[in-house]
Amino acid sequence: MGRRVVALVLGLVLLHSAVARAAHPSQQAPVFKKLLDYDRSLQSRKGAYVVLVVHTANVQVAQDIIAEFRKVGVAAISAPVAQLPQLIVRASAAYLVSDAVTPQVLDLCAQNKVLTLSDGDRFVGSGQVAVGLGAAADGRQEIVVHLGRMRAEGHELPASVLRLARVIR
Repeated sequence: MGRRVVALVLGLVLLHSAVARAAHPSQQAPVFKKLLDYDRSLQSRKGAYVVLVVHTANVQVAQDIIAEFRKVGVAAISAPVAQLPQLIVRASAAYLVSDAVTPQVLDLCAQNKVLTLSDGDRFVGSGQVAVGLGAAADGRQEIVVHLGRMRAEGHELPASVLRLARVIR
């Protein structure tokens, strides 16, 4: 029963999302929180997640995303790329602002088993980021998951959640 409710909630959130390729942070945070709730590797941290919002120059974008994560009850911290090595040990996930998707950041996330998140699907499609929100063919938002990247980062979503996503293998 619980998984069906999550499927319904995720479906409704995505159904009412904007048509734009990258969803507004207020639409992203609730979806990512639900995904973290169902990530099997984070079950022991249920509800006590720390999301690092990794950025270089896009400080305002990072602050907007942090505010939205906090509104849905997820601890979020600004993580300039230069400070990432010190902060990553605290993280459950890293939301990568587009200017922070670099090989060094991606390697740090994989080495520390930190799930990578992104506002779009372009980095997910290339296998650089594990989970993102993209635009479906009909214009609605969809969850996009790169299974190889997710596994490399040590994370796993149940099949009931993956059925709601566009999965890249």
